[in-house]
Amino acid sequence: MKLTVFLLPALLAWATSVPAQESPRPNRDLTYALTAHAAASALDAASSWRKPEANSLLRSADGRFGWRGVGIKAAIFGGQAAGSVLIARKSPRYRKAVIAASWVSTGIYLGVALGNQARQRKR
Repeated sequence: MKLTVFLLPALLAWATSVPAQESPRPNRDLTYALTAHAAASALDAASSWRKPEANSLLRSADGRFGWRGVGIKAAIFGGQAAGSVLIARKSPRYRKAVIAASWVSTGIYLGVALGNQARQRKR
């Protein structure tokens, strides 16, 4: 997690400094990034399903991750995806930064899902 905090600003700075190259299918890279992001978020939710939840925002009344958490996670992803698409369409020069940020979020969600799986195996 600490590594991500240091790498994210560097990655975003690199993505905004590199000139955008027009490709025949400019939406393909963003589509791949958002699809991977959605899959990682779903994997994170699946690895937490009906397990005790430490995050009070995602915790149901019984203290576990359930439908309430899934709804909140889906809303968070939807907001991120909508924002990414809007920024990429309105400001093409930030397109690479948006795609890079989506891949970073994908990595974070995958790391959390793997951590959830590792904690479950220890029990």
